[in-house]
Amino acid sequence: MHKKIVVLIQSDPRTNHRVCEGIRIALGLVASEHQVTVLLIKQAVHILETDKTDFVDEERLEHFLLAFEHFPGVLFMDAASRKTCDFCLEDEGVGLLSQSVSAEKISEADCFFIF
Repeated sequence: MHKKIVVLIQSDPRTNHRVCEGIRIALGLVASEHQVTVLLIKQAVHILETDKTDFVDEERLEHFLLAFEHFPGVLFMDAASRKTCDFCLEDEGVGLLSQSVSAEKISEADCFFIF
């Protein structure tokens, strides 16, 4: 049975290892048969910045993010959080979701994880 799973990542990658763990777990779920949505909100959107030298677990995080290239349409960020970072979403393969669409995805999910 395929499940709808949302992985909500909100921690700051510059101060917390939870972002890397959330991405790692999300990647494992994406490789399964389930329908997975990874949603970056708040400070977590900083993982999309070019300069990751100040990040906790920067090497592992970079490795995990590259793996998402094989799974398009999975990684999204909150449109309101878009203004807090300077990067090109097209280059990263990241979609934008409004708060209402994000809330809808969470409410429709069979389960979700928060990091």
